[in-house]
Amino acid sequence: SLERVIIPKGVTYVGRDIFSGNVKDKLTIFCMGSKEDTKNWNPSWNSSFTSTFKTVYDAGTYESGNVRYTLDVAKMTASAYALAGFGGTFPAEVRYEALSAQPFAVTGITYVEEPSLTSLTVPVSVTEISRGAFAQCQNLQSITLPFAGGLPELTSDYRDNFDYIFGSGNVPQSLQTVILTGDAPISEFAFSGCTNLKYLEIRGNVPEIGNGAFGACVFESVKVSAQNEYFESVGDKYLLGKDGTLYYSCDGSLPSSGITAIAGGAFYYRKDVAAVSVPAGVKYIGANAFCGCSALASIVLPEGVERIGENAFAETAYASNAANKENGVLYIGNYLIRANSNDFFDPASCVREGTVLIADGALKNVNWMSGSESIILPESVRYIGNDAFESIPGITSVVAVGAEVIGDRVFLTDNLLYIVLGDGLKEIGEEFFRYFFRGCYFYKGTAQQWESVEIAFYNNDTTWLDSQLYFYSESAPQGEGNYWHYVNGEPVQWQ
Repeated sequence: SLERVIIPKGVTYVGRDIFSGNVKDKLTIFCMGSKEDTKNWNPSWNSSFTSTFKTVYDAGTYESGNVRYTLDVAKMTASAYALAGFGGTFPAEVRYEALSAQPFAVTGITYVEEPSLTSLTVPVSVTEISRGAFAQCQNLQSITLPFAGGLPELTSDYRDNFDYIFGSGNVPQSLQTVILTGDAPISEFAFSGCTNLKYLEIRGNVPEIGNGAFGACVFESVKVSAQNEYFESVGDKYLLGKDGTLYYSCDGSLPSSGITAIAGGAFYYRKDVAAVSVPAGVKYIGANAFCGCSALASIVLPEGVERIGENAFAETAYASNAANKENGVLYIGNYLIRANSNDFFDPASCVREGTVLIADGALKNVNWMSGSESIILPESVRYIGNDAFESIPGITSVVAVGAEVIGDRVFLTDNLLYIVLGDGLKEIGEEFFRYFFRGCYFYKGTAQQWESVEIAFYNNDTTWLDSQLYFYSESAPQGEGNYWHYVNGEPVQWQ
């Protein structure tokens, strides 16, 4: 009763008479490889089997609708190669009933030969698109994809960037519309530099948009499906996260209200942004948010901002204007944005009085004046961003009594003998203690207050802090424990 036998590509031997007893008019033998591949099989194959049973060579390849499919019978999947004359829409599945009664899911696109296409549609079944698969499609005006690049998952080698599928720097100048139908994230800088794109539509449940995803793009409209759980479009003009984070603005403006954050790279290299007034209520401005906005000369930030990402205002007219710097340090209001890395600074006075926030990486890798040993921050400083100081060779003490939030890797050094922290501290980021094992932590609060401080540790183990953490006591303590007080303005352990 056997009707179909499939022999995978790569088989090197087929034994004699293995199909004897089968009805010759019923049985078809499908060789997934070519006839050439069978030359080294049992010699009786060509002389006996093929004269007895119907044999199909190259059974792993099937053409239909000007598309050549490479079939994987084990996985029941197919990859598609579009030939000249292809109409522009790939199917989600293909049937080759001689080989299988079940359809093959189209999961890969390898190439499109047809150069005249103006529209191209890839189904959501596809999970991989080869590099440069659409390089020939230089007349495209619209493309519908399940994800932005060659793979749906985020990678570290740019296979998830939009231009990967066209070949680097080869996105058609005629292309105006991109429609995303899948649920994959949009990677960092995915569409960066695609300045001819005019319309973006997100139909799938995209869960994440990376830093600078739409860098230098000037869309005329952005639409997000109402079914998306994470993002929404407002007036087809603003792309917002459901948490109030602004990810993109078509005309370079900011909503007057209703946003809580500006995403990293939201205005990355936008040349049409000349002035920015961030509305009240914004707590966070991401890395590279306005980086490269060369015409941006006026920036107003509201009170209450708690974190500004690294290079948020780099390469702007504002940052280049010496009038906005004080002793080589760029400020926006009471927010310290960045110090000139080539200048020398006195760590005891590099942060001016009244400063509320130090941005991520603001004082990273600056040059400290010879003989400098202490960083003394004004009590007005509430927020210290990630990598704010980072490498501070030669610094032996830090005073940050006003800090409420201290970010990741703020003081990367193994030279610190002590750091003084205030009782208003709420949060400490990762690796804050990593290079500080031999020093003392002088905390101005009580042990009970310390318990409420949120500390980020890889293994959540803070027990090793017990011998190095000291709590403030004005008078000599009567009980056990580690305590400290001031003597001539210096923190000293109670003996």
